[in-house]
Amino acid sequence: MIYNRNNFSIASLCEGEQRYYLNGIHFTPKHSEVTNGYYLMRVSTPFSGKELEDALNDLPKVEGYEPKKENGSGEECFTFPAEACVVVERSIPKEKWAKVLNNAWITENTTKEEAEFVTHNLTTTKPVKARKIEGKWANTDAVMPEDKPEMTLGFNPEYMQKICQVFKKMKLRQVRLDIYGEKKAMRMIGKTEEGQEVIVLLMPMVTDLKAPEEKNPFRGYKEEDVFPDINEGDK
Repeated sequence: MIYNRNNFSIASLCEGEQRYYLNGIHFTPKHSEVTNGYYLMRVSTPFSGKELEDALNDLPKVEGYEPKKENGSGEECFTFPAEACVVVERSIPKEKWAKVLNNAWITENTTKEEAEFVTHNLTTTKPVKARKIEGKWANTDAVMPEDKPEMTLGFNPEYMQKICQVFKKMKLRQVRLDIYGEKKAMRMIGKTEEGQEVIVLLMPMVTDLKAPEEKNPFRGYKEEDVFPDINEGDK
């Protein structure tokens, strides 16, 4: 199995202070994921099917670190410690001419008790081995929505991050999110410890995963469509 930097970057979301078995990234042949019981983030693997076969064949041949192939034994599903995942992420190369190197793969040295990832840039091999975290991982497939969503909104993650950082700085314990429509801004409302009301309007973006380079995400929207009456949600 092969995973890239995105599969390991979610390690910062691991929180296992109360439940130790959540203090790592859970890997399966199809994805990696983390959860703390309140949120869940899942990232699919970069290759599947024929693409995975081709990628496995294109990996550099490193003696002693052959890629482990899926055999249906269940060993392919395990939780790897967050600290070790950070080490793997940092060791993944950033090659422009051979993108297959920009991945880490699970080696045949993986056992029921331990897992080993390795990266290679044609000159240096960097294996990372750690004990698998014991404990039963939650059945996250059971909570994955399968129905068609009632409404779909897109937003700029950089804007959301900046807004949430300010919320954290203000020490807001909770924030209410109001949705008015697909072409209207979402509203976030919070209250500080001093009793001050905080209101944020975040404009929507046209969401099209097949065309993420949309230069004008508000094309076709009118200003009155984007901004709702801020008191409408309190009626």
